[in-house]
Amino acid sequence: MSENFRHIAPTDIRDYSKSLGWFLLPEALRDGLYVLANPAYHIRQLVFPVNSDTPDYADAVEISLRKLAEISGRPLETVVAGVNEVKDDTLRLQIVDTRDEENFIPLSYAAEAINGA
Repeated sequence: MSENFRHIAPTDIRDYSKSLGWFLLPEALRDGLYVLANPAYHIRQLVFPVNSDTPDYADAVEISLRKLAEISGRPLETVVAGVNEVKDDTLRLQIVDTRDEENFIPLSYAAEAINGA
């Protein structure tokens, strides 16, 4: 299964982890590793190679993401999706309306709302 993790960029894991309060230990960069720690988890670290071409890259990524999922109480799939969305731009709009349209709005109304945003 770990081969499924080979496509995940190490910088995406680093950035996702940092968004959750993990910080980078710069000393490990000399050894070609990202090592991240979190003050809330004193004895836990995330460790994975800087270079995705290293032989055990996929295994290290899987271990780190499983550990992150366990620590955060989220399913592994959610963590992987979060890592994959790090570079995505997302804009969400919510329309609050008193009309009872059974969870949908007319397309013309939606287009006006998006243009107004």
